Amino acid sequence: MNRFTLILNFLILLSPMSFAENLSKKTQLKLLEAQADIEAYRLESNGLTVLLHPIKNMPVATVMLTYQVGSRNESDGVTGATHILEHMMFKGTHAHPVESEMDYSNQMERIGARSNATTYYDRTNYYATLASKYIPLAIKLEADRMRNLKLTEASLAAEMIVVRNEYERRENNPYATLQKKIFSTAFEKHPYHHPVIGWKRDIESITVEKLQNFYDRYYWPDNAVLSIIGGFDKEQVLDAVVEHFSPIPSSPNPSPKLSVNEPEQTHQRTVRVHRAGQVGAVMIAHKVPHGLHPDWAALLLLSEVLGADKVGRLYQALDDKGLASASYVFPRRLKDPGLFFVGATLTTESSHEQIEEILNLEIDKLIKEGVSQAELDRAKTVFQTNLIYAKDGSYQIADLLNDAISLGDWKEFLNFSNSIDQVEVADLRRVAQDYLTKKRQTVGWYIPEIDPAKLDKQVSLNSPPTNLTSPYYFNEPYTNLGFWENDFQSEINFTPNIKELKIYDIHLASVEMPVDQVISCTGSIPAGDSIAPKESALLADLTASMLDKGTENMDRFEIADSLNSLGIQLSFESTEDALMFRGRFLKKDSEQFVRILAELLRRPKFDSEVLENLKTQYRASILELESSTEFMAKNKLSRVLYPPSHRNYPASPAELLESLETISAADLSDFHKAHYGSAGMKIVFAGDVDSPSLHKHIRNQFRNWKSTVQTEPEPSNITQEKNQLIEYFIPDKTSVSVRMGSCTSLKRSNPNYIAFSVANYILGGNFSARLMESIRQKQGLTYSIYSFHTGDILGAGHWELSASFSPDLLDQGLEAINQELLKWYEEGVTEKEVNEAIETIKGKYLVGLSQSQNVASQIHSFMLRGFAPSYIDIFPKILNRITASQTNEAIKSYFNPNSVQTIAVGSINPQADNKLEIQLELEVPNPALKLQILEIYETDTAIVVLAQIDSKNTITSQIVSTISDTVTAELSDTSKPVQYYVIGKKWHWNSPSNSVNFIKNRDALQAIIEKASPVNFKRNISNGKNRYR
Repeated sequence: MNRFTLILNFLILLSPMSFAENLSKKTQLKLLEAQADIEAYRLESNGLTVLLHPIKNMPVATVMLTYQVGSRNESDGVTGATHILEHMMFKGTHAHPVESEMDYSNQMERIGARSNATTYYDRTNYYATLASKYIPLAIKLEADRMRNLKLTEASLAAEMIVVRNEYERRENNPYATLQKKIFSTAFEKHPYHHPVIGWKRDIESITVEKLQNFYDRYYWPDNAVLSIIGGFDKEQVLDAVVEHFSPIPSSPNPSPKLSVNEPEQTHQRTVRVHRAGQVGAVMIAHKVPHGLHPDWAALLLLSEVLGADKVGRLYQALDDKGLASASYVFPRRLKDPGLFFVGATLTTESSHEQIEEILNLEIDKLIKEGVSQAELDRAKTVFQTNLIYAKDGSYQIADLLNDAISLGDWKEFLNFSNSIDQVEVADLRRVAQDYLTKKRQTVGWYIPEIDPAKLDKQVSLNSPPTNLTSPYYFNEPYTNLGFWENDFQSEINFTPNIKELKIYDIHLASVEMPVDQVISCTGSIPAGDSIAPKESALLADLTASMLDKGTENMDRFEIADSLNSLGIQLSFESTEDALMFRGRFLKKDSEQFVRILAELLRRPKFDSEVLENLKTQYRASILELESSTEFMAKNKLSRVLYPPSHRNYPASPAELLESLETISAADLSDFHKAHYGSAGMKIVFAGDVDSPSLHKHIRNQFRNWKSTVQTEPEPSNITQEKNQLIEYFIPDKTSVSVRMGSCTSLKRSNPNYIAFSVANYILGGNFSARLMESIRQKQGLTYSIYSFHTGDILGAGHWELSASFSPDLLDQGLEAINQELLKWYEEGVTEKEVNEAIETIKGKYLVGLSQSQNVASQIHSFMLRGFAPSYIDIFPKILNRITASQTNEAIKSYFNPNSVQTIAVGSINPQADNKLEIQLELEVPNPALKLQILEIYETDTAIVVLAQIDSKNTITSQIVSTISDTVTAELSDTSKPVQYYVIGKKWHWNSPSNSVNFIKNRDALQAIIEKASPVNFKRNISNGKNRYR
């Protein structure tokens, strides 16, 4: 139900200029300049640029190395090389090979760093966010792999399977495919024509020699920028830079400069993508200037005017009228001229032609009429507030600085605020007139198809990620800390800064942090999906979605305007366990934030017309879910694990649609009155908080709100089923999503939960876990595989595994998983693994808690599970006492290898829709008799099955028994009725049957057979696996 959101390219607080000494004490490092707390150095021996941005009192830092090379530097024959080389940078060096377990990945995992890499059009960057004391180690390892990479045929061959699985996963998304084809259509000569991940022909022909040549051409210090942001000792960091980077020589040859003249576009271009699915999309991309052009500030503000939630022009023209499930604007600001995208995802009420026309009408209005001063001021406030939010965490700053570097000037990182301030109303109309013209457009339609014959014949490779920061290497399984509630080192001690109290029935906690002006909020009310009636599965979700769409005192546009005018971020979400709300605001706006929050929670209006438009958007989103392999795999797994009465049993897409049609505005109002209130409400504020002031605002705004006692349904008994594999076919998918699961009876409050969590972390909790190490690193079967425990906050949950495989590697992948699970269960884990896992968890926890948003979410997560806010400091002592014997006992107690349910969803068998399982059962007087299907035919009107009873055995008893035979047949039409004909009946009483015709011999069917087509079929053999379509 989420909208596309504008990605802000360069956000950084511009603070007063602070100059350091004119010359560094390190004679090998020359201080180039110092601006706004950033010092820029050049390593004289090789030309490496070093940027330092110290942040006081921050216990972590981000070390990021940006190479000024991306897919823009590739040519035909080697497209995808940048991305593949990025993968190979994690495969070890001559000094630190993977086999030694001292390579970059292993060392970063052991210290709990959050490390990764991304590839984009204009750059490749490698980064680690870690405890500040490990900065020298990160510098050392980055310097080592800059010129010491170990490229081998064996490591490349293994990684190529991973690369293929990655682009297969991305190709599963038709919207990403559309964006990729728009780029390739808009750019004819320029390398932006190529997808970042490359073309299939080039990926398949990549060699070690090609990668080595690419590495030797671009991976040099004078083509890189090293950025270090966070808490650190400057002298220690500079020492490490000189020690490890100065021995590396500069490039023997200058990096090749791109000299391609893209022909001027003189007319509108179009592209169509036909893929299986149910919800279409329209995207219009306009050519815009290079990323350092002065018009970019106006273009970004224009994107906010068009694309803002509720108050944006596209929302009001499309979403608000039920014509789009999501409208969006995302500028692609690149080193060379890029693209400015506007678009929308259709609903059942709209067409491609209609959406394209409305998008162009809104663009034409900008060109003819411009924007109002109020619209410009609101857009400026959003951007300027985000400049302040951007300093809440070292990675956020490093990532935005990385984008500026990719454009060609890191100082664009600092200039953004001033550029935004200087934009005037006339500038927005001018840039619309200059760039958003028809002749500069490339228009793309995604057209969903049900008929496979109409699908695109050539399956494309991956598109670049929608989010500019979406990594091309790997995503860590746990991006929030709700699951891994673990230790931090002694550098952090939250308890003295936590204020906890009860206001009315609200459990409130606030924690002061060393962050300037920014406050984050996470809260909940026990009014989640699980308390909604099963026949009204979307009741809680729709109620949450309507909270910001009008109240008794404000309509939806006034609400959005109030939030945007202050730069306040506030969102609502219904989860299985609770109504969740999250916010971020400036300290000066604390009273306004609490006032708006209370207004939305206490006095929603539930307007019928607004609800109907929202339901139209929901309908389109649910139809999209039916085509999502990830969603369907997860949904079907939970439906297999739990009975329908259980709180963790989810509704299917069909049930969601049925629920959607029956829910009215009155139902939402009744649900709100019954379940919303201060009882069970929890709120956490973290950041630059003034606790007494916040407490006062809460008292004022939530006075006299009724308290409703919530009663949770008793958990249903769960019957553990034997192992089974369920395959579900979705057409036109290049990757298979796999989910495996087993109920554990573990609730988060169980004292054995932590031991089991540590055991699972060793199995599948991070990049160095057993599953990733074996199935991705060694066997190269998948791009991503991880495991976790879920559904355990208010009741017993289950262990779950997520993976993806190419269809032709599915069986091999499942076998590899089962081997690892069996080893984990039978042999357990070692003391060494447990100790390393605890240290890794502690390090990752420390890194995560450097942001106020994460701290608020973490403390709230503890409170939701029944712990006090101070548990954030108590937990390390519990974690540090976990032993190998405890974890192994937990594995044996809570994991059953014989009750693992496996769901595989994708285009596993393209002909699956033409297959029908045919089962024939007969009651017979002798258990020794056997039934066998001999032949199957298909006529114009029916499916004809010929079977025979084996009568070789003498009938010696009169025990009534049931005999059967089951086959799977390939048919042109599986909906035709089945007619059964059986030879060999030799008893005289009638057998109850499914319309069986008993005949003497095959000749009795000759007239039918002559006019029918024979059908291929395969006899089903019981092998412990149940297969469903």
